[in-house]
Amino acid sequence: MCHSNGQPIHVDEETIRARAHSKWESAGCPAGDGVEFWLEAEREVNAELAGARSAQG
Repeated sequence: MCHSNGQPIHVDEETIRARAHSKWESAGCPAGDGVEFWLEAEREVNAELAGARSAQG
């Protein structure tokens, strides 16, 4: 993912991991690989980062 100026946006993997784990726990710790929780958390974190960067101008 890139910022509008072409620079890559750094995504903190630990932030995604913690958010995905929280989502998984909230869902009742279902069996499986949890990839859907990771992807949802990753989308949210990326959106937040993109919003923060665009607010910085």
